[in-house]
Amino acid sequence: MSETSVAFADARVDAHGRIVYDPRHPKSAKPFLEAFKEEEFGKEFEPYWTREAAARVMQVVEEKFPNQQITLAMLGSITHLLIISRDPEVVPPEPEQEDTPVDDRPRDARGKFLSEFAIYCSTHSMKDIRARASIDRLFGDEFRKQYSQVGLQQGPFKVLNPALAVASPETQEVATFAKHVQAMSSGERRPVAGYITVAGKRYTVTEFHHMTDLAINANLL
Repeated sequence: MSETSVAFADARVDAHGRIVYDPRHPKSAKPFLEAFKEEEFGKEFEPYWTREAAARVMQVVEEKFPNQQITLAMLGSITHLLIISRDPEVVPPEPEQEDTPVDDRPRDARGKFLSEFAIYCSTHSMKDIRARASIDRLFGDEFRKQYSQVGLQQGPFKVLNPALAVASPETQEVATFAKHVQAMSSGERRPVAGYITVAGKRYTVTEFHHMTDLAINANLL
């Protein structure tokens, strides 16, 4: 006898001639499921057929219809509900996607990451910067390097009263700097992308502090 004939022989039908699964006859499950796969709901459930999914379906069947004959329509209503409710035993949850790490380190106006030196200078006073430069060799070397690139001599600004002296380009720049800084709010003095803009000119934080020192020493601030 062929397997198909055996399956047909094991099939059960109710009083209306509908093929059913009868829990009193476990062998009726195979022909019942074969018939179910040809139904609309059976085709809907086909992508989800796994051992775990089948076990979950039978669990729900036994809970909702204990010791009752199950028709194809009854089984279809159960499988459809398990799918649309995304039952985890039938529709495994998708793995959570890891968030792409966002590098929010400060950058300058050109998009380059600010150095630890630049970040420290942008968040500390000149007093703190000078104090660290005196005890931190690498920081101090960078501090002196930055000052050498400013183009102005370090040390006290010798002209205490610019109105009594011949104004050089350097003294004019400091005087202009001081005038505009006095009119700036505290928010405007904060660095943006590593720069502070005064009178249309951009200064690095180190340059800004240096110019501030010069203006203070010249009694302009």
